[in-house]
Amino acid sequence: MRHLCASLVVLASLVSVASATPRMSLPAGSPCATCHFSPTGGGGRNEVGYGAMGRTGAFDFRVFDSNQVVQDRLAMGYNIRIQYAHFGIPVRERNASGTESISIPDPKAIPMQVQINAGATITDGLTVSGSYNAGPKTPDGDVCDPVFPGMSCFELSVQAQSDTGWSARAGMMQPHIGIRPDDHTTLLRGDAAYPRQPVIPPNYAEWGGEIGYQPKSWFRAEMGAFHTDNLDKSLNQGTKASNLWPAAYALRVTFLPRITVGGGQDDSDDFDDFDAPPPTPPIGINTWFGASIYGSDQFYIANGFMGAGLQNGLESRLEVSHSERNEAYSNSSISLSTTYAIKDWFVPALRVERGVTDAMQKSKTWQYIGGIEFFLMPGVEIRPEYRVTKTDRYIFGQTTVQLHIFH
Repeated sequence: MRHLCASLVVLASLVSVASATPRMSLPAGSPCATCHFSPTGGGGRNEVGYGAMGRTGAFDFRVFDSNQVVQDRLAMGYNIRIQYAHFGIPVRERNASGTESISIPDPKAIPMQVQINAGATITDGLTVSGSYNAGPKTPDGDVCDPVFPGMSCFELSVQAQSDTGWSARAGMMQPHIGIRPDDHTTLLRGDAAYPRQPVIPPNYAEWGGEIGYQPKSWFRAEMGAFHTDNLDKSLNQGTKASNLWPAAYALRVTFLPRITVGGGQDDSDDFDDFDAPPPTPPIGINTWFGASIYGSDQFYIANGFMGAGLQNGLESRLEVSHSERNEAYSNSSISLSTTYAIKDWFVPALRVERGVTDAMQKSKTWQYIGGIEFFLMPGVEIRPEYRVTKTDRYIFGQTTVQLHIFH
């Protein structure tokens, strides 16, 4: 198992394609499955998840009060994203007189995601959930038109949960690979030599099954096996670069302890004369740390992650990944991000990433992203960002704006 190789896709997008952000889990001290039908996060929200986001906005103007089509049984929703950005990379050009100039792609606004999702609660321990993603050519009749090789146009899974901590799910779904990001441009699932081409694309999914075990609130483990059809498309489309088995293995272990710091003693006496100051409440820190591996024959991607969050909305995450496609191509990446929810509807965010691809020659890429998640009203998010990508060939900085309409 060593090393990766990827080809550049002409249309490279800059948006997140999951329907939630990982930063919400740490301040709340709850795993992704608290709000989503899928334990990996993303896709449709359950009733708790809709309650957390369906009322978030600077202006409390609600089109919908609930995502429940059939109360406690069937929930439906959608995600529509429009992105304004420079799509492409700067190119050095030379005119007839020999003068050099840098050509930058013109900015434009394009629809980046049109997704519908649904989740059904069959019994208290049995759920069915899925989503469908339209593509650029779907209006012309192409029902399944993924933007990236290996991207799935749908997810569909059945999940059973027991009172003993065991769970099982099966279907067309995404394996547990580190922390599921809300921005597919992350180098953790990409290639530093071709930073605009994800190795694990957004909405990646395979047919497979998985068993989970969570005996305590602070510990969870998953183990599964998946087909490799979409993985083969992502790694080998155009050029054969990695031998794969018909099936892939997946394993993730996560610890989610809560740490309590400080807190004063109650100095009041038996006489309620209100002469003693109230005790200082302790500071609760929600944490997570863990590791995962997903692979098949020559290919694997291993991730390690940790994070901490306070209930005042401040959280930070660190994740590292190492992937290999064959004996001559590997990629190692690290990502550090932090967000602070000043208000539920106003969240500044920063992220710094570094990726190194080791092939015939080494390629290094840095990414710096600063932005704001601004929820204008329930179901409407505006996300302005400034992004800088620095590679061995170019440095490119640009302002992007994303409009996200969701339910």
